[in-house]
Amino acid sequence: MERKNIKVLKKILVIILIAVLLTSIANIVKAANTFKATLTANTTTLKAGEEVTVTIGVSDINMGTSGINTLEGKINYDTNVFEAITSSSKQSLNNWTTTYNDENSSLNGKFLAVNLSSGTQESTQIFSVKF
Repeated sequence: MERKNIKVLKKILVIILIAVLLTSIANIVKAANTFKATLTANTTTLKAGEEVTVTIGVSDINMGTSGINTLEGKINYDTNVFEAITSSSKQSLNNWTTTYNDENSSLNGKFLAVNLSSGTQESTQIFSVKF
């Protein structure tokens, strides 16, 4: 009789475990917030010695009612074509604060942009960089 109860208990535990897993998967899918990072250059053709300004922004924001208030990434570019960009090469826009790592380390090129006043729910420009 006890062996039968243990089998029933195991079946109940398996059913509960499956229910918890399905609930977890549903929450992960439901929480799949999305947005697009955008890059816009002020020109598409350059001559040697000319500057180009690239603006980084976000669009198609689907981040719930909180919006987006942080953007992190890394800027990669050909250093044989462009001079090294520095912290002073960037300009924060639209109430965003942006830090850029120009140290000669593995973190070189990383940026962090934060908007502490509110989460952004509409397309916006976050910062620009001069190359």
